[in-house]
Amino acid sequence: MRQATSVALSALIVSAAYVSAPAQGQVATTAYVGVRPCRVADTRLAGGPLAGGETRQFRVLTDGNPLDFQGGNPNGCGIPFDAVVVLLNFVAVDPDGFGHLTAFGAAEQQPLAAVLSYGPGTTIANAVPINVAPADCPAVVGEPCGEFNVVAGVSGTDIVIDVYGYFID
Repeated sequence: MRQATSVALSALIVSAAYVSAPAQGQVATTAYVGVRPCRVADTRLAGGPLAGGETRQFRVLTDGNPLDFQGGNPNGCGIPFDAVVVLLNFVAVDPDGFGHLTAFGAAEQQPLAAVLSYGPGTTIANAVPINVAPADCPAVVGEPCGEFNVVAGVSGTDIVIDVYGYFID
């Protein structure tokens, strides 16, 4: 429990730095809102495991709309559409072999860094901040607003994703 708490706290500190780096002379106006942990997605219930090399898109900003189409909470998680970054916990469940997950906002380029590494016969979790809102979200029709991508690198795995909080401007 202590290790999980330190991981979540580290993620919050990184999140705050990631979200609230204002331009010189500006004041940061981003606020963190914690939520009761809520299931965003579970590939064991919907969609099946990600294959090695597969990219899959998930939705998190729902304002209470259901997420059961991706194995998440049928009542949604209540993350508002004005959230710009969400704190997500990723779990690799029973992976096929060694690999890693990369997660990033749907409007962003895939980063080189993984959010989680995994191996066969393990269940591993990690909490990280993910930017889910382009600057003009939701004003531009067709922009990926409130969505993020997950890539399973090398070996496939089921994944479970929970949200723990969000940042708003």
